[in-house]
Amino acid sequence: MTTARTEPRASSRSCRAPAAAAGWAWRDCKPNNFLIEKNHKLRALDFEGACRLAETDPPWGATPGYTRPRRSGDSGSPEAMDLYALGTSIMQLIAKTESPINLATAFRREIKKRNLPLRLVKTIEGLRSPSPRRRPSARATQAVIELHVQQLQS
Repeated sequence: MTTARTEPRASSRSCRAPAAAAGWAWRDCKPNNFLIEKNHKLRALDFEGACRLAETDPPWGATPGYTRPRRSGDSGSPEAMDLYALGTSIMQLIAKTESPINLATAFRREIKKRNLPLRLVKTIEGLRSPSPRRRPSARATQAVIELHVQQLQS
């Protein structure tokens, strides 16, 4: 198995907030916490910071750079926080950068080089919306990514 950091194409095949479907927020969604199986399925790792979706402010934090800065107001539900982290992770993989800091410029440069579909780009950028209510759902994100990955592979 490899990590999502080493194989970004496979990681985009099934990007969905993995714990949310089971009623949990992962709270540590980042490329280093994905393994890619031989069949290209993602396996999420490191759930020590996970919390129930109903918990609004768990006592532990997430990795810096994968959550909205606290100074910018409401970060939203734990699921919305996972979606923000997922957007950051996907942008990192596309931009081929290790750090989530100053990511937007590198991401824009890569999407132009790769000529990525606008709907896909808007969905990924939407995951990092300052307003948690404006972020696309995990299910909608998965549908857009799967559609465009299939198109990009054909």
